[in-house]
Amino acid sequence: MDNREYKTTEAQRKASVKWQKNNYSRIPLDVSPEYHQKLKEIAKSHNMTLGGYIKEAIAEKIEREGIMCQQQ
Repeated sequence: MDNREYKTTEAQRKASVKWQKNNYSRIPLDVSPEYHQKLKEIAKSHNMTLGGYIKEAIAEKIEREGIMCQQQ
């Protein structure tokens, strides 16, 4: 581990990682560095994180298509 100071203990960090692993699934998305940067800029211009922006875009498409899907 590096020498950074954390406000959480090692046990808290491990518990958090374990909880995330058990409660979320990751969706890999490969894009070019240029497209990634553009998406980050667009998300920031909407005061959103990139992940939040992508999740919202997916939810809007699902809604437009009339698909019933409850996001957690």
